[in-house]
Amino acid sequence: SCGRHPGIYASCLCIQSMQAKQKSLLERVDALDEECEELQRQLGDREERQIDAHNHLQKISEEKEQVQAQLAQQQLQKEKQTLETHVGELKNSVAELKEHTQALRERERLLVAFPELSPLAQAKPQSTGNVLLDMEQQLQANSIRINILEQENTTLYSSLVKLRERAQNNATRVRRRKICKLICITHNTPVEKQPIHLTQMQKNPL
Repeated sequence: SCGRHPGIYASCLCIQSMQAKQKSLLERVDALDEECEELQRQLGDREERQIDAHNHLQKISEEKEQVQAQLAQQQLQKEKQTLETHVGELKNSVAELKEHTQALRERERLLVAFPELSPLAQAKPQSTGNVLLDMEQQLQANSIRINILEQENTTLYSSLVKLRERAQNNATRVRRRKICKLICITHNTPVEKQPIHLTQMQKNPL
């Protein structure tokens, strides 16, 4: 019937063409939808992988920081132990040097106090051949002797002052006891019962 009517035939062809185009477009839309869904799925997978990679990277960073902190702590502990060992060795060396110095000072003091003990005192004094140098050495030796003797005098003076104070205190106590006994004999009263008389005697000995 479309062949009998050219206008209708053309319209039919146009409709069929439009339907074919519409079908093609619908198929293209469906393909695009599928492609879009696939891209979205891939994008979601990539986001998940990116999140996993970020979490893994953060975990690795934390582990790295922990390892670095442990290494730093171990290094500090090692350095501390090394320093403690070095300090201990230095303390031992200082103690040995102090003992050696004390021994030398004691030996020097004895040689100055008792020069006859020195083997050099019995030998003839050696000369360097230079009079000025010999005099300088003798001056240094005399200065050392003077310093040692001054230290000895200071120690002896301190001990003498303490002994004098102790002797004076003892004499004062003995004098007070004698006064107390004299008062007790005068009043025929035991010593234990005379604290008032003793106090008055101390205030006014006359």
